[in-house]
Amino acid sequence: MFIGRRGEHHYRNIEFDVSNLLEDKYSGASLNAIYKRPDGIAYPVVTNYVDGVLTWSPSATDTVLVSVGRLEIRVTDGDVVGKSVRVLTVVEDAFVDGIAEPPEPPAQEWLNQVLSALSALDVDEINSLLNLIYGLLNNNYDLLNTTHERLNDTYGLLTTAYDLVDDNYELLTTIHNRLEDNLHC
Repeated sequence: MFIGRRGEHHYRNIEFDVSNLLEDKYSGASLNAIYKRPDGIAYPVVTNYVDGVLTWSPSATDTVLVSVGRLEIRVTDGDVVGKSVRVLTVVEDAFVDGIAEPPEPPAQEWLNQVLSALSALDVDEINSLLNLIYGLLNNNYDLLNTTHERLNDTYGLLTTAYDLVDDNYELLTTIHNRLEDNLHC
């Protein structure tokens, strides 16, 4: 989510529908938002709450660094603490001293789209997909073990067949030799 340009001060109002976090049983809960800047410093930000909407107006402190940060909304009701998904925040560079800096390359726009898509990912869906892949890998491993066992069985069967052929050859050789002996007698 784009929250402003470097150094902006309360120019934008960003609204979050938090009604799903509050539900009916947490109607008296307190709301706050924690912002983690790109440099790793995390702190609560000033917000306003009206009719299920939490509004954040990023300050110059929030937009001091050009990069990607995170925002998390928290609901507190006594011992109960609820947290929203983390929202990726983007602060873009601004003009310096009235001189326009060259525009950012198209790769930055693509990166912003990727970051937005990543922020929309559902961790539970990703875990389900990883579990599915893990299960498939285990099934392939089991299949390879079964195939290996069948190959061992086939090898054993071929060895037995070879031994039977060898026995039959020896029997035929013995019979042939006896027939030869009987013909010469």
